[in-house]
Amino acid sequence: MQLMAAVVTGELAHIAPQAVVTAVPAFIYLIIVSSLVGFPVLTWLLSQARLEIANTAAFVAPAIALGLGALLLREQITPRMLAGVAVILVGVVLIVLSGGRKRSKTAASEHHAIKTLEVRRRGVYG
Repeated sequence: MQLMAAVVTGELAHIAPQAVVTAVPAFIYLIIVSSLVGFPVLTWLLSQARLEIANTAAFVAPAIALGLGALLLREQITPRMLAGVAVILVGVVLIVLSGGRKRSKTAASEHHAIKTLEVRRRGVYG
């Protein structure tokens, strides 16, 4: 869709061929890593860990990307970026630490409703 927008607005003529040569392998890498590696790993993680813990991987991913960009591509890290990473990490810590609390009544009743449906389904289909 962005390519179509670039064609319509005339921006496509301003793209340097070297930029395309650099961008295409990066785009292919993102497709492969996120689709063929990331999704199965997240699916496995969801089956092994509590939902709130497994979902912290999505929050930490930008911080990891920032670190990899600095290490591999020598990208400059600004204080604003570090502040963003700090906010992300504080959020992840709060999520992980709150996991030890008792489930709310709503969560407990939802869990009970799901278990009841599973028992009924087994009775009907079992």
